[in-house]
Amino acid sequence: MLTLQMKKIFLIGYMGSGKTTIGQRLAKKINLPFIDLDAFIENRYHKTVSELFAGKGETEFREMEKTILQEVIQFENVVIATGGGTPCFFDNMTLMNEAGLTVYLKAGVDELTERLNVSKEKRPLIKDKKTEELKTFIAENLEKREPFYNQATCIFDAGQLKNSKDIDAIINYLIEYLSEEKANIMKTTATPKELPKEINNRRHSLLIGVPRENVKIEKRLAFTPEAVDMIVDAGHRILFEEGAGAGINYSDAVYSESGAEITTRERVFDCDLIFKIAPPTLEEIARMKKKATVCSMLQLPDMSIKIIHAMAEKSINAAGYELMSPDGSTFPVRNSISEIEGAASVSVASEMLSNEKGGKGVLMGGIPGVSPVEVAIIGAGVAGAAAACAALALGATVKVFDNDIRKLRRLQNDLGHPVFTSVFQPNVLVNTFKSVDVVIGCMRYIGDPVRYVISKDVIKIMKKGSLIIDLRVNQGGCFETTCFLPAGHPQIFEKYDVLHYCVPNLSSRVARTTSMALSNIFTPVILRAGEADGIAGITQRDPVFRSGLYMYAGKPVNTYVAKYFNLPANDIGLYLSAF
Repeated sequence: MLTLQMKKIFLIGYMGSGKTTIGQRLAKKINLPFIDLDAFIENRYHKTVSELFAGKGETEFREMEKTILQEVIQFENVVIATGGGTPCFFDNMTLMNEAGLTVYLKAGVDELTERLNVSKEKRPLIKDKKTEELKTFIAENLEKREPFYNQATCIFDAGQLKNSKDIDAIINYLIEYLSEEKANIMKTTATPKELPKEINNRRHSLLIGVPRENVKIEKRLAFTPEAVDMIVDAGHRILFEEGAGAGINYSDAVYSESGAEITTRERVFDCDLIFKIAPPTLEEIARMKKKATVCSMLQLPDMSIKIIHAMAEKSINAAGYELMSPDGSTFPVRNSISEIEGAASVSVASEMLSNEKGGKGVLMGGIPGVSPVEVAIIGAGVAGAAAACAALALGATVKVFDNDIRKLRRLQNDLGHPVFTSVFQPNVLVNTFKSVDVVIGCMRYIGDPVRYVISKDVIKIMKKGSLIIDLRVNQGGCFETTCFLPAGHPQIFEKYDVLHYCVPNLSSRVARTTSMALSNIFTPVILRAGEADGIAGITQRDPVFRSGLYMYAGKPVNTYVAKYFNLPANDIGLYLSAF
C-alpha cells in the first residue's frame, strides 16, 4: 500500500462534487485517516446537518462549522472533505491554504443538478426545490462560491465522473500531482487512532417489512425466527405479512414469539426497508412509499423496463442479493444459493430418471454388474462443484466442463476425488453428450462478459430419455433449448426426445435450508445498518450492501443491470447523500 505523509489535504467543492467519495478512496490508497467535516459535526452535536440548520439557522451553523474546522486543522496527516459552503465563510479558505494542500473538485451545473436531485432531501438548502429551481439555484450559488473555490492550491475536473474507473483515475492523477509537488511527502506510521474518538453510540432503529411470497413459485424467506429474535433485540421493528412463513413451515405464532409483528400487506409495504425473495412487481412497487429500499433476488428475466421506470418514479433504492460482495470477487448469497441448488439438482436428477417421472428408469449409482449413470456438469463454479460432489457420492460417473482452467483445477483439488474435467473442446463435448444420461447446466452469467451456451445441435445427439437440468434458467439459460423461455412456457418439457427440467430457483425446493442460509447473511447486514445510522449510513460505509444496489434513489447504479435494460449507469458514489 502507498504510504504518504502530508500535513493535511482538504477536498473542497460544491455539494455533490464527490468530495467524500474521492476523499475516502484517496485516504485509503495513501494510508491516511479520513474526516468528513459534516459527519464530524453530526457526531459532535448528535444531530444531522439538516437538523442543525433548521434549529440554529445558517449563521449559527456556520459559526459551529468554523469552530470544528479550527479543531480538525490541528490534526496531522489527514484527508479532510469539507462541506460545500465551508470555504466561503469567515477566513476558512485562508486557514486551509495555510494549513495544508487544498484541492477543488470542480463540476458543472448540469452534472451537479443530476447528482443532487437524488439526494436533496438530506440537504437543507435544496430539499424543497424542483429540478429547474434546483438548477437555477446551483448556477447562482456556484457563481458566488467559485471565487473562494478557485483559491485552492489545485483544481481538478470532477464533472465527468461516471464510474469507479473515472474516480480511480482522478485519485491516481491527484497522487501523481502530490508526488510531483513533493509536498512534505515521507513515510508515516500515522493511523486513524491519532484522531479523537468522537463516537456516536446512538443506534438507528429500522422498520423492516417481510411480505408473503406466492408460495406456488417461491417458498423461501429472508429471515428465520432465530434471525428475527436477533434483529428485534438490536432495537429494530420487523413486520411480517400474515402467512409469510408458511413456505418454510413456520407459523405466524412462531414469528410473533420471536418479536415480529404480524400484520397486513399494506403495512408491510409501507416500511422503509423491505426484504423479499422474488423481484418486486408493479403491484408491489405501487404499494411502496417514496424512497423506500427493497432487497430481493435479481432474476432479470422476471423483471421488465416498466418495473425499472416504476422504481425510478418513486426514487426507490433496490438491491439484488446476487450482486452483494465484500470485495468484488466473492458473492455470499450467490455462492450459498449455488451450493444448495448444485446439491439439490442431483436429487432432482435421481427423481426424474425414475419410471414414475417418465424417465429411463435407472438408478443414479447403479449396482454391481450394472453401469452407473453418467452425469455431465456444465460449469465448474460453486454450483458445479456441489453437483459433482453429490453425484459422486451417489456413485455416478461425473464429467465437468468449463472454459476456465483455474476453476477446473480448483474443483479437482476440492473434491479430493478423480473426476474427468475438460474445457469446451467441441469433439470432447460431442462425444460426452452422445453417451451421457444427465446434463446439469451451472454456468454463471451475472457480471460475466462472455456467455457460453450449449447448441441445440449437441442436444439433438443425446440419447432418448436423457435429462437436462438447467440451474440458470432465471439467468437466461445454459442451453439453446432453454434460453430465455417465454412467460407461460412449461417448466418441464421434452425437446429432441430429451427431458428438460427448467424449474427456476431450485433452492425453493429446500426452502427452510435456503432461508437459514440467507438469514445468516442478511442478519449482520441489518445489525450493521442500525449502527451506521440507517440505510443512508450503511450505503455509505458498508461495501457489501452498497455493491448490491442496482437502483439508488431511482437511478441505475449497476452496469450489469443497466446494460440488460439498455440504460446508462453511474457510479453510486456520485449519488450518495454526503459527498
